[in-house]
Amino acid sequence: MANIVAIFSKGPDKSITEVSDIYISSMNYKGKNKERQISIITKDGYDLLKSANIKGFCHFKFYADLMVDVNFPGNILKFDKVSIGNSIIEITSIGKECHKDCPLMTKILECTLRQHIAFASIIKDGLIKKGDDLKRWL
Repeated sequence: MANIVAIFSKGPDKSITEVSDIYISSMNYKGKNKERQISIITKDGYDLLKSANIKGFCHFKFYADLMVDVNFPGNILKFDKVSIGNSIIEITSIGKECHKDCPLMTKILECTLRQHIAFASIIKDGLIKKGDDLKRWL
């Protein structure tokens, strides 16, 4: 299906670092929109984010927890339950709405990023490691 290419963690100072593993727990996301507890970006989307000449709001504000080597919708669809390591997440949305005042939208340019991201809720807490497979959970 796919695997985890990278895992990112946001520090207390809002800096983002790549880590080798992360323990996801719904308790850590209290107050956060349950449907967006985990953010996921494709490897292609991440590469686009880093190489774009004209940058929109998401180029500066979007933060992904996980990078995967699959494209959306592809093998992962909305409402799929996916096991990663010993955790289980549910894909709650694929893509996102653009901000109407985004520089890309005001220049009537297409934002390719929005088709490369997904959001998920945590069904079962667990450890995720770089290289873990994503498996559809039945």
